[in-house]
Amino acid sequence: MGDKLIGQELAFKGKIFEVYRETWKTETGKTIKRDVCHHKTAVSALPITKKNTVFLVKQMRHAIRESLLEIPAGLVEEGERPEDSLKRELIEETGCVTKKIRKLSVYYSSPGFTDEKIHLYIALVEKKSDVSPEPDEQLIVYEFDRSVVEEMVFSGKIKDAKTIMAILLARNLRVEDL
Repeated sequence: MGDKLIGQELAFKGKIFEVYRETWKTETGKTIKRDVCHHKTAVSALPITKKNTVFLVKQMRHAIRESLLEIPAGLVEEGERPEDSLKRELIEETGCVTKKIRKLSVYYSSPGFTDEKIHLYIALVEKKSDVSPEPDEQLIVYEFDRSVVEEMVFSGKIKDAKTIMAILLARNLRVEDL
C-alpha cells in the first residue's frame, strides 16, 4: 500500500515503548489518524530438555490482572543479537543454559497498533542453574512433560499467544533434531 506518514507527535514515552499520534495520507488522498505503539524487539523460546520436558514461567500480567503460564521472554538490548538476548533471558528467568537454539518464527505481536517484533525459538537445555530475574519480576518456574503442555494449549489453560505459537510450531520437532 502507498499510504504516507505526514505527521507524528509523541504522546507517551515509557521504559519499553513509545506511543505516537500519527497522521497518514492514504492512497485515495484521505487523511487518517492512528495511535501507534513503537515497542522494543523481543525474544522468546520454548526451553526443552533431552528428557522431552519443557520449562514455563508463571508471572503476573498486570494489564490483564491475571497470572499466566508462559515461555520465557525478554527484550533485545541495544547492540545485542536476538540469539544472545535469548540465552541471557533463559538464564535470568529459568536458569536454563542452552547452546543449541533453532528459530521457529519472527512475527509481529499485534500489528494493528504496534510494531513489536518477536523472535521465537526452541532451545535445547544443556544444564539448569539458579534463576536471576530482573528486580521487578516475580517468576515461578515449572517443568512439565511436553505432552502435558500441548494438552494445556488445547484445554485453554495456556492463554499466552507466543507460548501457544511456540508449542504448536515445535509440535512435530524431535529433540534429537535440534
